[in-house]
Parts: sequence; C-alpha cells; structure tokens
Amino acid sequence: MKPTSTTAQGVATPRPQPSRTKTIIRNLPIRDLLGNRAQYLSICVPLYNASIKGDWEAARDILNKHQDLDLVGYAISENYDTALHIAASAKSSKQIEKFVNLVDKMTKEQLELKNDNDNTAFCLAAAGGNVKTVMTMLQKNGTLGDIPGSNGMMPLYMASLFGKHEMVNYLYDKSREMHGDCWTDKNRSWVLQKCVEADQYDIALKIVSRWPLLAKSGILLGVLARKPDAFKGIKPHFIWRIICPILALIHVKVGPSEKATDAMELLKIIWSEIVKLSKDEISGIIRGPADLPTNSGKEKEDVEQLLGSILENVAKMPTRIHNLWSRRQGDQEVKGVNQTFSSRVLFVAAEMGNTEFLVELIRQYPDLIWKTNDNEQTIFHVAISHRHEGIYNLLHEIGSMKDMITPMKDRKGNNMLHLVGKCAKKKRLQVISGVALQMQRELLWFKEVEGMIPPSYRERKNNDGLTPHELFSKEHKDLLASGEK
Repeated sequence: MKPTSTTAQGVATPRPQPSRTKTIIRNLPIRDLLGNRAQYLSICVPLYNASIKGDWEAARDILNKHQDLDLVGYAISENYDTALHIAASAKSSKQIEKFVNLVDKMTKEQLELKNDNDNTAFCLAAAGGNVKTVMTMLQKNGTLGDIPGSNGMMPLYMASLFGKHEMVNYLYDKSREMHGDCWTDKNRSWVLQKCVEADQYDIALKIVSRWPLLAKSGILLGVLARKPDAFKGIKPHFIWRIICPILALIHVKVGPSEKATDAMELLKIIWSEIVKLSKDEISGIIRGPADLPTNSGKEKEDVEQLLGSILENVAKMPTRIHNLWSRRQGDQEVKGVNQTFSSRVLFVAAEMGNTEFLVELIRQYPDLIWKTNDNEQTIFHVAISHRHEGIYNLLHEIGSMKDMITPMKDRKGNNMLHLVGKCAKKKRLQVISGVALQMQRELLWFKEVEGMIPPSYRERKNNDGLTPHELFSKEHKDLLASGEK
C-alpha cells in the first residue's frame, strides 16, 4: 500500500515518490590507464600512434611488452577508444588490413566494446568502407552488425551515410535484408534514403522489394526529383519528338529507347505505391514540407556545423540531421504566415530538367499537368523559364489541353510567352558558346513558344504593363549589345 498524507480538507493524497532513474550500463573498455599520466604517455600514446598509422609491428611490440594488462581491452584515448577503434578509423586500408591481426588477440566480448560515442570499432570500420576489416571482425563475432552505435545508428546506416557502396552491399546481405529485433521501419528508411542520395539504386531496389511500405516516402521522391542524370538511360519516344529549330541548334541526338536504369525502376516502384494512397495523401507528398518562415538561416548554420562535425567524428551527427529534416516535415502550419512550398516535387524536377522523372509520374497520374506552384505556374511554365526543351516538348503529347495550359498566367500576369521573353539564366545560355549563337537560340525559343500559344494571348500585358515582345527586348538588350560588339 502506497503511503498517503492528509490535506486540510481531510482528503488523503498519495505522497510524492522519489523518481527512479533507469541506470544505463555502458559497454566501455577499461579506463585505468587514462588516469595515470605516466602510463598514458608511455603506453597509450605510442599505441595510439601505431594504431592510427596501421603499424602492426610497433603495436605488437607494445602489446607483448605489457601482456599482463591485456591492452586490447583498454581505452587509449580520452574518447575511450581501444586500439582497434583507432585502427578502424584510419584512412590507409592496406595498413589496416595488417592491423586486424589485433582481432585475433581479442575476445568476442572485447570486440563489442564501445567508445564514449557509443560506437564499436565495427561501426567505425563500416563507416570507413574497409570490407576486409569488417569481414575479419564478423568471422570472430557474427553479431557485430546488429549492435547499434551512437544514437541507435546501425553500422549499415553508417556505411550508407558515407556512400560506401561495396560495404553497404555486403552488410545488407549480412543483415538478412535488415531483418531482426534491432531493425525498425525507421532505421530501415534511413538506410534506404541514404542509398538513394548516394546513387546506390541497386541496393535501394533490394530494400523496397523486401520492404515495400518504405516506398511510400515523399522524401525519396524528392531526392529522385533532383537527380536528372540518374535517368539518362531512358529515352521515351515522345520526349524526342522534334522541335526542329531548337533541337537542331543545340544538337540533341535522337536515339532508340534504352533499358531502364535502376533509378527508373526504383521510381516506378515508389510511385506505384504512392498512387495507391488517397488524393489528399498524394497531394501532401507532391507538395512536400512547408518552408520555414523563421530560423531558416539558423537551421542552415546548424546543418553546416553538423556536417563539419562528421569529418571529426562519425558518431554524433546523422541523427541530428534527421531531426532537422523531421522538424521541417512536421512544421506544416505556421499561424499568420502565408506558407510556401519550394520543395514541391514536380517543380523541383521541372527546374532540374528531369524529364524522364516527370514522364513517369504523369504516366500514372495524368492530372499532374494541371498542378501549379506558389507562383501559379505549371511544370511547362517552369520548364520554359529554365529552357528545358524535353519537358516543354511534352505539350505536343497532351492534345487540345495545351490550348488551356499555354495561356495560363502566373501571379505576375506572365503567360508562357512572357516567360520565354525573359533572358535565360547564365548557366542555360552557356550551353552554347558565343553570344551570337546564344541570342539566336533565345530567338528560336521565343518563336517556338509564340507558335504554341493562341494568337489572342501573344500581345497580352503582364502586371508590369509589358507585352511578351516588349519584355523580350528589355531582357535581351545586354545580350544583343554584346553580340554586336
């Protein structure tokens, strides 16, 4: 029976109980040498230097000299790293391969020791990408791949974070396809996201095939939207329908359809899962997270600081990056502020010229052609602004609907002809060398769009009172002047 006290009103109330803090037992190495300065300088420092250089002969001499201490289980740095931790973090893979002779001197339990960041030596080896070192450790202790490191990060995640493709492939197979008590949908999704970011699409395909629910991620869609080069193996015939003057000028080669890339296969799986969701859920994924109206500068500073920390310490940062991203996703409503959504998947892809990505999305969800961004522009308006002819050319495939899309005005009253009247960004102009050819290309773009837009809209004025022709002359006067020199 819990002890009680009586209030002034005679009501018995429970007495406050002392809080019970759960004791977390950390699997740390022996730290006795760190407190003895003489031993630290005579043992720890030389062993540290030998470990980081991968000098096995020097390390072996130190270990043999102090056999009574069993140094392989001792911390030799203030971060509580063992010699194996230090060696696993070193850059020289050939020297490390010699140094893994140290593993033979360690027990299975000693291989599980963690440093002050909660990382095993195995975690650091996985992040470093040395497969032979990891294989040697697993032969001695097959459970190392299931032991999480700092903030619960799995060794497989650490390898994917640093883009170690061979290591990720090896550890994924050893993890039994991320199956077991140590795995959750959350940490599986982290690995999947990092694989996509690092262009490891073959492994990402394995993951979504084994765990299809992970495919319903707007984050993955957003990552793929920014990777037009990942889809370059795809040449759908209708994208290469000729806009004669423009394609001839920029030397676009028309070729047969090629085998789908792994990225395209991944996109098909992801999108086929997403389109099964409700309309509102799909819209939310396509729209992406809202931009943060405040603290964006601080967040950028935080991320840059965290990224800098990776170079010094693998342990403490990836989870914080995830937290920053999650905070952006969760902050969908900010009172009193007009929200913007600069990460809208469709328009990110349109800006990047990711034609094949958009084609696949529209193929399964044709109504996407009517979606507009914060400036009330369709993907075709955005493509024209950025001079991406592949996306613009899709207008030829939508029949009479193009007559309803081409006259659409954005928030500033610009129709498509106004947008092509604005001078292309420097990066797009430099696709062709020479000012004269750049000006000719701009004129050809203007004439092409002028022929596409209904005649009655060709002289419409925007909010600044300019017709498309007037805007073209104003925007291109410097380019024209340079060409006349």
